[in-house]
Amino acid sequence: MSASPHTIRIANATDAAAVSHLLELSYRVLLPAFYEETVMAQILPLISRANPLLLNSGMFYVATAGRGNIVGCGGWSIRAPKIGVKMNSQGNIRHFATHPDWLRQGIGAGILRRCLTEAKAQNMERMNCHSALGAELFYGACGFSAIKRIDVPITSKFSFPATLMCNDLG
Repeated sequence: MSASPHTIRIANATDAAAVSHLLELSYRVLLPAFYEETVMAQILPLISRANPLLLNSGMFYVATAGRGNIVGCGGWSIRAPKIGVKMNSQGNIRHFATHPDWLRQGIGAGILRRCLTEAKAQNMERMNCHSALGAELFYGACGFSAIKRIDVPITSKFSFPATLMCNDLG
């Protein structure tokens, strides 16, 4: 853990390797308390890769600290995850992670605030989130409400247990 401040900036394609590393580390450390080992073994290789479309969207952010090390990431999209359908007035929170050594320092909340502010500026009325089970408390503390348990399809043969959460931006 470091006392140095962090900054948030728009991500780009050159961040792919560092974002993938952060996703893998964060999820490998933080999710096993909520998912069985067999689920983790199947899901981790699939969810810990930076999404090039998100990285280049202008709506995905990284938090950097120290000498530019990426310690957090996350973003939003107008299109629904996986199916790519644009949802009128609804956005979607996407691919959040914080380095385990940087938890509870406002990094995820800062990125999420930026996402919500920008979504509202683009006339989004609601933000949806497919929250990992271990992230429900974080999103709840940031104004999201749990709607229901869901299974997020990752491949044609595998789904990831999650919670559908939403935040009305009105």
